[in-house]
Amino acid sequence: MAPVLGEQVRQGNWYWLILITALISLNLGIFNLLPIPILDGGLILLLFIEGTLRRDIKREIKERVYQVAFVFIVLFAVIVIFNDVAKSSIGHTLHLSSLARVLHLG
Repeated sequence: MAPVLGEQVRQGNWYWLILITALISLNLGIFNLLPIPILDGGLILLLFIEGTLRRDIKREIKERVYQVAFVFIVLFAVIVIFNDVAKSSIGHTLHLSSLARVLHLG
């Protein structure tokens, strides 16, 4: 995708670069609103739960929820990066694509 966008910009067509930038920004904004506790959507969800219960959730419970969510997000990032590397030329050189297939990651 980057080479195509680069060629469009070299030709003076900035429309596609602005469009892709806007779509990435929109995608990040929507992802941030997902009800995952460590993101903004998770904070909104916890505030909604506290409002429904009409009392604060214990700090220890909130901390544990944030810790678990953080671990899952880090694991998700590791899996995504592994898939990207496995599908790249470096991954093919290291035979990571076959490992990814065995692990059912891609």
